[in-house]
Amino acid sequence: MKLIISPSSYEQINTLVNKDIYGIILSINDLSVNDSFYINVEEIDKIDFKDKKVFISLNKIMHNSDLEYLRE
Repeated sequence: MKLIISPSSYEQINTLVNKDIYGIILSINDLSVNDSFYINVEEIDKIDFKDKKVFISLNKIMHNSDLEYLRE
């Protein structure tokens, strides 16, 4: 079994990458809904995830106006 965790704060991400987990689920600002913590793409680039898998939640209903941001 593989353990994948969704952090509840930016600070918790740093703690989780040092734990024995398989990966982390992150929700992106303006592209995800129904989560307790959201992060923007620029912040993701600054984090050292070590060898953990990173899964991105894109569960918002997308509109044409969201497509350009999604491509970035």
